Amino acid sequence: MNKKSPIIIFIICVAAILSSEINLRANQTNDDISYIETKTVDGFSIGITDYYGLTNTPTDRGLCFSIWTTNEVGAANQIIVTNAVSVIFPTQPENAYQVELFDTNGVAIPKTEVGKKAGSKFFDFNTNSFVVWSTGGYSGPGGWFGVKVKSQREVVTTKAREPQGQMHIIFRPSDLFMIDKPGNYKLRISFQIIAFPRTGPNRGEYKTELIRFPPLDYPLTKR
Repeated sequence: MNKKSPIIIFIICVAAILSSEINLRANQTNDDISYIETKTVDGFSIGITDYYGLTNTPTDRGLCFSIWTTNEVGAANQIIVTNAVSVIFPTQPENAYQVELFDTNGVAIPKTEVGKKAGSKFFDFNTNSFVVWSTGGYSGPGGWFGVKVKSQREVVTTKAREPQGQMHIIFRPSDLFMIDKPGNYKLRISFQIIAFPRTGPNRGEYKTELIRFPPLDYPLTKR
């Protein structure tokens, strides 16, 4: 990445976490973007980076995430192989992720009032509770009755095919934690999605699966 050149960020408003989606452009190529990635679970993984496609992020800089799959299913003609798979992820911080922050001694950093809400309803999200944004409002198995977890549907593919993925803004760590002292920190974050991996090449051949990824440790720094 040419650090002397400004990085132009185009933000497209969508019904995503914090209602924004981010794309990085300029001299930076997809291969220049650094991620810290979760372990792959049933063919899916999540990568975290920051606004500028870097890791070891300042605590006051926003973070983003992308979702990928490694699943492959032959198309109906058995020649084309497609990696495009639908997923759904919750868009509200209460459901979307669980977070903790630790200093170099392993001491947990207190959360702000905003941070205390993050992950407070993490386990309310399941294959029957989500409602997905569509034209005119939210719809889905949860309906407007019972538990309603606002969510977004996305088609994901492999990291090799789309290294950048669709990058979604999540939060600035400084908004969630009371970080007073300069130094290095470790953000521990857990994500969850509902995936619809295909089980065959034909329409309707897929399964519905709730995936909760193991915690990911992401490096932060406060100067």
